Amino acid sequence: MTVLKNRTVGAYGQILAAILGIAGLVLMIINNNISSSYSLSSFGLLAAGAVLGIVLTLVAVVTPTTSLGDLDVVSTLSIMVTVGVYAFIIGQMANERILMISGLFSWNSTNATGWSVFYMMIASIVCFAVSAVLLIVTSFMKTVKE
Repeated sequence: MTVLKNRTVGAYGQILAAILGIAGLVLMIINNNISSSYSLSSFGLLAAGAVLGIVLTLVAVVTPTTSLGDLDVVSTLSIMVTVGVYAFIIGQMANERILMISGLFSWNSTNATGWSVFYMMIASIVCFAVSAVLLIVTSFMKTVKE
């Protein structure tokens, strides 16, 4: 707990972003495993990206010290990479599901499995998007007490 000793609201927002990233990863795993016919073709890449984003978010929480304050290059770069990775995950998930979504909203509206996959995808995307926005907002806040 000494890592969180000198932290401010910005650091706690970054921790919340990491928790949302974990929730997005879990929902993406559930989304992939609902049905074998609706599995994500690039699931390994997306899961690795989500794990990378979570790890980099935690790096952004841990690396700022009182000597450098909020001028830490490592935490800034890790937040930038995480936001980019989460944007890639959101785009790739939507891209892989677009034909299924168009079918659900037009001719295949009674597909219960498809709707389950759709709802899990939306929940996962929302977790990643809120995490990315939270990281952007907290990047402008102080994370270490001086």
